[in-house]
Amino acid sequence: MGLLLGIAVVVAGGRVTVRYLQFNRVTIDDGFFFLAVLTLIAGTILLYLDLPYVYLVEDIEAGIRAPPAGTSCYANIPKTLLYHYSDELRLIDS
Repeated sequence: MGLLLGIAVVVAGGRVTVRYLQFNRVTIDDGFFFLAVLTLIAGTILLYLDLPYVYLVEDIEAGIRAPPAGTSCYANIPKTLLYHYSDELRLIDS
């Protein structure tokens, strides 16, 4: 995923650079393109931040790892992931 993000950023930067050098200005579609690249970067960052918790939930469900110690067996997992996996986790708790 990181490699593809890097390729996308390089291509996007090249596109905006070529258009600026050719037309000596940046148009509105370049702004939307820049916004799309920023959204892609933000989505990739959020994915990488949540990925360890996704693997943790999957390992707990498969019985590969024990739940982390705490008041709840899912205390260290972000609430957004718990909501996403709530039906599957409810079956594990019962």
